[in-house]
Amino acid sequence: MIFVGNIPIDSEAWKLHKFFKEHGKIEKIWFWSFLTGHQASNHKLAFHNKEIGVIKQTKNAYVLFETKEAAENALVLNGELFEGHHLRVDREEK
Repeated sequence: MIFVGNIPIDSEAWKLHKFFKEHGKIEKIWFWSFLTGHQASNHKLAFHNKEIGVIKQTKNAYVLFETKEAAENALVLNGELFEGHHLRVDREEK
């Protein structure tokens, strides 16, 4: 699994999947650490409804690959440009 930071707030999981898929099979992608406009208690619903606050312009994600080797290979994307943002890609140890 890898951590991906500095993702544009309006980016969608399928775009991130497309960006990382050349490094191996992806099992799951989930977003983390965004603020909602209404500070809703259900962040998943708020994200789905695009109720994102204007304070934060980026969000983070975790990308779970099928193999550890694929996750290691994806680390080469650290600093690469994704939708106008330089991504931070790092190991996420479980």
